[in-house]
Amino acid sequence: MRFSESFIQRVRDSSDIVKIVGEYVQLKRRGRNYLGLCPFHNEKTPSFNVSPETGLYHCFGCSAGGNVFTFIMEIENLNFTEAVQYLAEKAGIPVEYEGSDREQQARRQAQRRLSELLELVGKYYSHLLKSAPEASIAREYIRRRGISAAAATSFGLGFAKADWDDLITVFQSRGYSDSELVKAGLVLPRKNGNGYYDRFRERLIFPIKDHQGRIVAFAGRKLTDAAPGPKYLNSPETEIFTKGAHLYGLDLAKAYLRKGEPAIITEGYMDVISLHSAGFQTAVASMGTALTVEQARLLSRFCSQVLIAYDGDAAGTTATWRGLETLAGHGLEVKVIVLPAGQDPDSFIRTEGAEAFRKAMAEALPLTDYKLSKTITGFNLERHDERVKAARAVLPILAELNGAVAREAYLNVTAGMIGISVGALRRELDYYEAKLRNVSQGKRNIFPQTRNNITATGQDCSIVESQTRPLSEVAMLKLLLAKPELLGRQFTTAELKFFTDPVIKQIIEAMLESASTDQLDPAAVVDRLAEAEAKKLLTDLIFSKELAGFVENPHDCMAKVRKHYFQEELKDLTHKLINIRNTGQVAEIKQLTLNYINLYQEARQTFGERGDGRWPS
Repeated sequence: MRFSESFIQRVRDSSDIVKIVGEYVQLKRRGRNYLGLCPFHNEKTPSFNVSPETGLYHCFGCSAGGNVFTFIMEIENLNFTEAVQYLAEKAGIPVEYEGSDREQQARRQAQRRLSELLELVGKYYSHLLKSAPEASIAREYIRRRGISAAAATSFGLGFAKADWDDLITVFQSRGYSDSELVKAGLVLPRKNGNGYYDRFRERLIFPIKDHQGRIVAFAGRKLTDAAPGPKYLNSPETEIFTKGAHLYGLDLAKAYLRKGEPAIITEGYMDVISLHSAGFQTAVASMGTALTVEQARLLSRFCSQVLIAYDGDAAGTTATWRGLETLAGHGLEVKVIVLPAGQDPDSFIRTEGAEAFRKAMAEALPLTDYKLSKTITGFNLERHDERVKAARAVLPILAELNGAVAREAYLNVTAGMIGISVGALRRELDYYEAKLRNVSQGKRNIFPQTRNNITATGQDCSIVESQTRPLSEVAMLKLLLAKPELLGRQFTTAELKFFTDPVIKQIIEAMLESASTDQLDPAAVVDRLAEAEAKKLLTDLIFSKELAGFVENPHDCMAKVRKHYFQEELKDLTHKLINIRNTGQVAEIKQLTLNYINLYQEARQTFGERGDGRWPS
């Protein structure tokens, strides 16, 4: 799905970058711009600039920069399409896709109405919790559980009345049909086929939100043991809610995760609320015992470290094991907070306190340690046959280790835990790995795993930051930014071939595509830049003080660019000819020689008669 250029422009024009950034950063006016602490790196002195004139932002500390779409993409971890949708909804602009048919538009309109309904229901439940007389039982429950009024508001807690048709009555009066309430997962058809009834009745309500803070579903906890139904009742899957695709509390935790703090993953809603209330604001809940691939992928967008804090009983241990494998498979560094049997984070915080939990965090076991510990404790090591079984059970874990030092260290520790010699365990491991190699022969993936566009060598796959860009090309870029009227007139796409720096070339190409008459919209240029490095360079130049007083003759400036191009290309061909001259590759030598002659003649035509390579006057 694509957006039209006009729609993107409309959303951009309707999104005040100062106001949008101001929701995340405390900004103060400094001359024509606004200044604040950068949200993308830790700093004590403000270096984050926002320009209402250009619609751009730039940090002189970490070089982050871009327009309002870029900012939302970075701060909310969204792709471009999601960022446009997010800002369009914020501005009250109906989302329009290029070439979408009436059926697609109708489906999206229905989804928007469904989202609006859920938001209204969330507000209604919250209102009932605060003011309805019959909600006193819920208010007493959250008081007893130690949930503050601020926490209840922060998480949007609510209350559903005991009436069978309260929600139906209220929202039918607001223009919503039975069909819409069913699609939202809020009501159920009566067994006799005569009407509908509310799904949530006399329950404490937990709104489930996506990572952008939009309500997608609800969960309800019964308030007395004698009440009918399960302890927790959840919304069914709907058009906008898929089970296992969300993490409870991520909308609140993400701001703290962006600062580099590890995520704390729990199972339940109360765990998250208790941890946030105690100051552990990176807590999220998987809303079940096993983390899904979708949840792991979502979390990996916000952090690189994870602490698992599930129940200390057997069920929690099983869930933890599954979660470890899922998270580790998505490149996350995983540790496990070991809680006493029968305790979950909520009960532990209430009985032992925040400091005790902080200590448990500090003592969290790394992935390998936890897996080894849990595996070995399952055997009676006083018996010889059980030690043999334990040794064989840990082999798959040890085989996953990379690096001689780590492997040797864990072999020693594990052998000591089991009560066998290191040599015996090493021989068992060698035998196990030999069997693995035989089984997997021809099936192994020969390509190294990568994450976040970083290759196995540590090199970023995007345009690599250059410390020494050609001065002539930088000067030409500055000139075009200072004098956009040159674009499309004296400076055309034909000149792009002379630029050797891929980042500068990409920026100028985007400028040519965006230029209109004598005006240039820098924010529109940013949308055409695929590489973060290009956005950083562009905003760095725009926010620098050099452009205001930059004076350069455009003819001389372009001549220097051409001269640099020919020098570099001829030098490259010369090196290739030197390297290949004694190889006997006659055809290749002839082709390189011809290329050199043609390029040399082109250079002479450009600089020969006039000797300056300038544009014709």
